[in-house]
Amino acid sequence: MADEQKPSDKPKEAPSGGGVATPKKEQEVKQSHTGTATASVAETKHAVDEAQRMAKGLCLAERCKDGAIQYRFCSKHFEAFQLGLMTKHGVPAKDYEHKLRTLLRKNKIKAA
Repeated sequence: MADEQKPSDKPKEAPSGGGVATPKKEQEVKQSHTGTATASVAETKHAVDEAQRMAKGLCLAERCKDGAIQYRFCSKHFEAFQLGLMTKHGVPAKDYEHKLRTLLRKNKIKAA
């Protein structure tokens, strides 16, 4: 039993070379080949703007100056949110054009 070694409290280090490189803090912000910031920086700016608008009690929709009434939206933008034309963050949905055409088509059928 004298030959047995006590387990070390230190975690074992991964072998160097041939492993997957881990990104550095400076490299975590993705940039396109032209050097302009991509979505991660834009998302950060939007999150800050959203927090400021919520603190002031304004509608979350972009460029809207009305006060928030329901779910952080004014009455006009809340209706668009209910119809799926706007995300919960106040930006238009990715398939905004398609949803709008579908809604207009449904409303035309109901009116006839």
